[in-house]
Amino acid sequence: PMHPTYLEFCKQFPTLESYIAAKHEQNKMARFVFGKLPGVDEHQVIEHAKNNFDFIGLLEMYPISFQVAFDLMGHPGLTPSEHQRKTPDIKETAVDLTDDVRRMIKRVNRLDQALYDYVRQVLKPRRDEWNVLRKR
Repeated sequence: PMHPTYLEFCKQFPTLESYIAAKHEQNKMARFVFGKLPGVDEHQVIEHAKNNFDFIGLLEMYPISFQVAFDLMGHPGLTPSEHQRKTPDIKETAVDLTDDVRRMIKRVNRLDQALYDYVRQVLKPRRDEWNVLRKR
């Protein structure tokens, strides 16, 4: 209800599953990183990301992702402490994230899932290392 177009959105996507099934809403990260996706596989998206981006962060690692991005841009010290969801938790925004829904999300967003898995694999072991270096 905070967003002016929420009623139209609710009509277009009456269920979470209808939103997940919408082709134009799928693999948004991969589309941003790679561009047009038809015929592209997971390996191509990951290789493109590795070869064309200096850094990709994750929302779940929000502070370190922003810290590294701003450090790379020459603006050290800009480190938000957390990202909070702006949409209020009310009945209309409640999501029942069942195992079936999770599987559906992963299945229709296989390129995004592969990109996420790769970035997480790269960032997770380096998170503590970056924090130590930053404190020096």
